[in-house]
Amino acid sequence: MAERIHVDRVEIQHLLDGAEEFIHASAECISEVLSPGRPLTQADMTQQAVDRYSAEVQAMHGVIAELTQALEGKQAELLKASQMTWEAHATAHAQLLASKYEGGSMRPQLYFMAGADMVRARTGALRQTQDYLLNP
Repeated sequence: MAERIHVDRVEIQHLLDGAEEFIHASAECISEVLSPGRPLTQADMTQQAVDRYSAEVQAMHGVIAELTQALEGKQAELLKASQMTWEAHATAHAQLLASKYEGGSMRPQLYFMAGADMVRARTGALRQTQDYLLNP
């Protein structure tokens, strides 16, 4: 005859909680194997966007510094005015795109992603300007 076994509900819940934690940890490990370095949280993705934006801004400032050293007088003034106007436009445009998620945790990430794309395009335009103005 089968013996009756007493099962403690608290113990079963503890085992189920442990199994759930194991499944989540396994999913993260598999994700890391398939996509190494992929951000796992919204904060990680936002930081990645900030880092990319910062790198793009640094590259743009390098081109601006080269141009500023090479230009004189009116051209230098026009470059400065052009950059100030572009910065206002870029900020407003990034804000516009990010406003789709106003109040959400994705908003900062999208702001910096849009900003990075715009800065990269501006850097390309500045390089073209540099080639045009400085090469005969």
